[in-house]
Amino acid sequence: LFANDSGALHLDCTTRVWTQLRDIPGVLLNSEYKFRDVQGEQLRLLTGQYFNTSQDTIQGELMTYHVDTATTTFDALGTTVTPVIGEGAAAFWTGEELFLFGGELPAGYGYWSHPTALGGLYDPAADSWRRISGLNVPLLQDSAAVWTGSECLIWGSFSNAAQELRVGGGRYALASDTWSALSQDGAPTAREDHRAVWTGSEMLVWGGEDLSGNSFADGARYDPATDSWAAMTVDNAPLARNDHSAVWTGSEMLVWGGEASDQSLLASGGRYDPVTDSWSALSEANAPSPREDHVALWTGSRMLIWGGEDTSGTQLASGGIFDPLTDTWTAISRVGAPVALEDFSAVWTGTDMIIWGGEYNNNSTQVGYVYAPATDSWTTLSSLAAPSGRSEHVAVWTGDTMLIVGGLNNQYDEDEVLSLQDGGIYDPSSSVYFYKKLD
Repeated sequence: LFANDSGALHLDCTTRVWTQLRDIPGVLLNSEYKFRDVQGEQLRLLTGQYFNTSQDTIQGELMTYHVDTATTTFDALGTTVTPVIGEGAAAFWTGEELFLFGGELPAGYGYWSHPTALGGLYDPAADSWRRISGLNVPLLQDSAAVWTGSECLIWGSFSNAAQELRVGGGRYALASDTWSALSQDGAPTAREDHRAVWTGSEMLVWGGEDLSGNSFADGARYDPATDSWAAMTVDNAPLARNDHSAVWTGSEMLVWGGEASDQSLLASGGRYDPVTDSWSALSEANAPSPREDHVALWTGSRMLIWGGEDTSGTQLASGGIFDPLTDTWTAISRVGAPVALEDFSAVWTGTDMIIWGGEYNNNSTQVGYVYAPATDSWTTLSSLAAPSGRSEHVAVWTGDTMLIVGGLNNQYDEDEVLSLQDGGIYDPSSSVYFYKKLD
């Protein structure tokens, strides 16, 4: 398909004949920013224009058309196609479907990276996507999100035309397929690279940094029942930081690692009790080395830390296990462990941690690893029939399978990164690893 301001032409690759197309969507001809993806006879267009709001950014809209080569016309389709998947998208398992929203579209979809306000729900049983509402959606460049069991709560920031950081947030109700804004009264100040956890009744937002690189040692609690924020105490709080990790234990939020305002990396952390609104320090004895952008998972009794980046920007292939009952750390075995990967995914199955994909030596990988804390051992997964290599993808655990979606692939040319819009399903119960393409 070829299109410009004058019209559109379709090339039949079998006959090698060009045909003029009629009833061309106006967005195909007039939009400054376009993403085009052909799925069979379906043409997906991601279009956008500048609009003058306090955000002063680009609003994307996904439109799908059927190219009828017989009548040479475009017909609008329904929304049961894969949504455009941005980097860093919020991804959760609802109990029946994969919820996916937001993220950032890399350069190549426009002249530079920009956030997207698109989302969808994937049903593995039906192997189908449905698009979520696009009304009143938050458009955020850096955000943290939680799943409450029925809603997605998302809080973050965006930069306006004056390069000032502004706060914003939203809540998506699955049952009604609606978005609404979060109150900003008492909310945390504008920040990025912060973290959020769900306690069962509140969203806790803590840490992060401003545009000047000054880190925060404060946060707030959001109650969706009353649409209200309450400040978290700063007494005995951990050192200010960003790009740290945070997990919920069932009674406390554990914060660990990250980068301080002076750009040094941390191997310290804290535990926050929302019932008493109090902080206490985590032991640093035998803790993993200082790092940022690492993975942290809660097993039900302990916190697993793996990977991340050190002060020189080198990726790490090490980690540790923190037991909050004894306030002690134990190193994770490195025998059979993954190589030092960047931007990989990690999920907890109930018994094991599965690490998959990521970038190694500027190449996207498609290999997975399973870590069993019970035996402190690693197992390498087969990559037979796996999705193509990728990094910065999203992964969720459904209860018995792992879903992999989206990501970037640069294994062909590190200077030309391909944004992937497919995925796969991994079933660990099968003796033959089975992957299913999501498209």
